[in-house]
Amino acid sequence: MSSLFAEILDKIDQVPVRRTDVQRLLGKMEHDLQAAENEEATDWIIKKVHEAILNGCTAVMAAQGYRAKLGSWHHYATIRFAQLALPEHQRLLDRAEMLRRRRHQV
Repeated sequence: MSSLFAEILDKIDQVPVRRTDVQRLLGKMEHDLQAAENEEATDWIIKKVHEAILNGCTAVMAAQGYRAKLGSWHHYATIRFAQLALPEHQRLLDRAEMLRRRRHQV
């Protein structure tokens, strides 16, 4: 496994890269974003946007041949993976991490 992800190696597994998995996850992300746009309750918007972000980050992982191990921290590991894999989007992914924490409070 890449040393780029050394800090989360215990939270991720290598898997075969499957384009269909990536496309499915991106489709789920788009669906969740559309659902959030049609929602009026703030708590539900937060949850749906979080799911969209999580599906997008999971697609990033899948495209690179990884997935988060199941556990109470798998959402954290998924977003952290994206932060490490896409440093040029650090500010955006930092906001995604803040949303993850807010969603946990909701």
